[in-house]
Amino acid sequence: MQNKQTLTFTQNEILYLLIIAGADDEGIFERFDLLTTDTTKENLEEGRKSLLSRELISFPASSKIPVMRDTVIGLIGAIAVGIPVGDGYYFESQTGWRARLTKESEWYVIEGNEMEDESDKPPIIN
Repeated sequence: MQNKQTLTFTQNEILYLLIIAGADDEGIFERFDLLTTDTTKENLEEGRKSLLSRELISFPASSKIPVMRDTVIGLIGAIAVGIPVGDGYYFESQTGWRARLTKESEWYVIEGNEMEDESDKPPIIN
């Protein structure tokens, strides 16, 4: 099992990441205690600028499509589309990431890790 990763985000950063990841389901936004109506142009632009300055996203040469760092994809994706596995964690089987969200005032603290060993992965219940 890899070391635990922890990243802290603002609301606007989370909104931007969800939008560029293609989230359009209200249920995904609710997992982050947000609404799709929070995605105003101003909020998204502020989130984009902040993520760029923190180097959590980038724009490859001559591309208008943002790319998220792998750690960001794993942490955000696990919560956005993963299944609850207990103790507040979500597990996303495609990427193998496990993460949980703690909201502290205006901050979103997301911690988790990539599950490398098959024995570490929680069982998938259909």
